[in-house]
Amino acid sequence: MQRPQLHALSRWQKFGLLTLLYFSQGIPFGLFTQAVPVILRQADMSLKAIGFTALFALPWALKFIWAPWIDRAAPWSAQRRKSWLVPLQILTAVSMLAFGFVDPWKSLIVLGIGNVWLNFLNATQDVATDGLAVDVLEPKDRGLGNGIQVGGYRIGMLFGGAFALWIIAKAGWFMGMVVCAVALLVALIPLLIVQEQPAEAEDESDGTGFLVLWSFIKSPGFLWIVLMLACFKLGDGLAAGMIRPMLVDQGFEMEDIGKITGGVGFTASLIGTGAGAIVAYLLRRPTALAVGTVFQAIGALLYIEVIGESTKTAVAIAVSVENFLGSIATVVLFTCMMDLVRREHSGSDYTVLAVVVVAIQGLGSLLSGYTATWFGYIGHHAAAGIIALIGGALAVLLWVHVLPRTVDIGEDNA
Repeated sequence: MQRPQLHALSRWQKFGLLTLLYFSQGIPFGLFTQAVPVILRQADMSLKAIGFTALFALPWALKFIWAPWIDRAAPWSAQRRKSWLVPLQILTAVSMLAFGFVDPWKSLIVLGIGNVWLNFLNATQDVATDGLAVDVLEPKDRGLGNGIQVGGYRIGMLFGGAFALWIIAKAGWFMGMVVCAVALLVALIPLLIVQEQPAEAEDESDGTGFLVLWSFIKSPGFLWIVLMLACFKLGDGLAAGMIRPMLVDQGFEMEDIGKITGGVGFTASLIGTGAGAIVAYLLRRPTALAVGTVFQAIGALLYIEVIGESTKTAVAIAVSVENFLGSIATVVLFTCMMDLVRREHSGSDYTVLAVVVVAIQGLGSLLSGYTATWFGYIGHHAAAGIIALIGGALAVLLWVHVLPRTVDIGEDNA
């Protein structure tokens, strides 16, 4: 029996396939960002040392280096995306199963190596998955597709984090790894039964490897794109950097902060992801960006109301609203980023833009300590809200009046 063609799938079949792929990527990341810190603390590792384990996620920041090679069909197959996605996901599942035989409480070095290795596999797979999403989704479907991207990934993080931690507590580390590995293999089945059309002859007019990256970076519109992304995300990154320290200074216990930000906040962000998909689908890009701008500003400013003597309920509401509105803005921005990449280098170009967004958010988080120190928490969030509003307005202006002159974003999206 002939297998169905990947590009010929219906839009909802494509959405389902992408949901499973992004869900799969969220499982290992959830394990090592939510479950592993608990294990490390139980092994008496200091809080400072646990904080430095964030460096284990460095492959996510460096993936743009090898993205151009992943953006091409692998040497062993003519299928551009499947040739990478299938072996990478199988290798991830096998690796998690292998780490199940390690006692993480006694083999912290091995646990650290495993963290870096799985982050490398995850980040590499993300390049191919993002490229596949750009390839198979029509421009009008990219809003829904990005809602799926963010939502599927976060559900995977919940599975690999909170659910896996519960399994580990009940049945042990090995069984937790088995459950995660099986979930990865089951999620891969739909991709295995579809056939991707053979990759067309590679266009090497932009070169290969690093030359592909360089050709994108030196393109006339790249700096304008970076400026647009910076204007849109800097205020949001500034606001987010001080939320948890602010709650600590207000006297909230660690357990309460975890429940509010990780439980209530996560649920709200998941709902916001779905709402963001609808916003990006129904509205033209400039309008959607304007909506995202207002929502991010509101998300930053509403924390002013809970600074001081605030109940857990008031803080939970603020965190929920901010996560809901912020998720809508994130989906809108990711959708716009899909419109800014070159189709022949979609995976590597999108990866570069994703790294730019992470860097901008990191810069905002870095600056947040200074603004909170200088102006206090009220002044800090007021500044973040104003920057988000003004920056977002500039981002919309750049999208409408500047980017169409230098980047092919399509008439329907301009």
